[in-house]
Amino acid sequence: MKCSICGGNIVFKNGLGKCESCGAVHEIDFFFENTEVFLCYVENDSSGRRTKDSIIASDIYKKLESNKINTFFERVTADTVVGEDLDIVKIQAINQSKIVIIIGTVKEYYDELLKKYSDILGEKTIIPVYSGIKPELLPEKLNKLQALNYDSVGSIVDLTKTVLNYLGRGKELEIEQIRKKSRRNRVIISVLSCVLVLLIVPT
Repeated sequence: MKCSICGGNIVFKNGLGKCESCGAVHEIDFFFENTEVFLCYVENDSSGRRTKDSIIASDIYKKLESNKINTFFERVTADTVVGEDLDIVKIQAINQSKIVIIIGTVKEYYDELLKKYSDILGEKTIIPVYSGIKPELLPEKLNKLQALNYDSVGSIVDLTKTVLNYLGRGKELEIEQIRKKSRRNRVIISVLSCVLVLLIVPT
C-alpha cells in the first residue's frame, strides 16, 4: 500500500498505517473505503506453505482488477502487514467490501474461514468458489448459495460477469468484448487492404 501524500510505502503497526518516507499516519479504513470485493481464503497450510487456494485467489484477483474491480487480495494488497495488524486490516476490508468471494479446495478451509469471519459475513453478498471437491461438501451455510466451480471452462469469466452484475456494472464486460472484436476486425481489414494493394499495384 502506498501513501496518498508522497507515494511511499505504508507500514502498519497497532492498527495504524505510517508512511516510511514522509511519516504521515493513516487510519486503516482510509485504504479500504473503495474495496468492492474481498477474496477470503487460507494463505498458508499447517506447514507454512502457500496453498492452492492462494494461487486460485491470485488468478481471480488479476482478472477482477483487469476489469477495474477494486479487490482485496491479502498477498498483494496487504503484503507488508503481519500478525494482529493483518487481522485488523482484513476485517476492515471485509466491512468495506460489497462482495466476499470465499475460495476453498478442502472443506476444512471453508470451516476455518466461516468460524473466523461468520460474525461479519451476514450482510455481505457471498460467492463460494471451489476446486477439487464436490459442491455438496461445502458447509451448510454455503451450499445453499450459487457456488462456482473454478475447474470448469470459463469459470473466471463467469465469475467476473457475476461480480459486475452484483455491482450494477453488468454491461461493462460485454461492451469491452465488443470493443476488442471491433479492434480485431479493423486490424484484419487493414492487413487485407495492404495485401490487396500489393497484389494490384504492378511491380
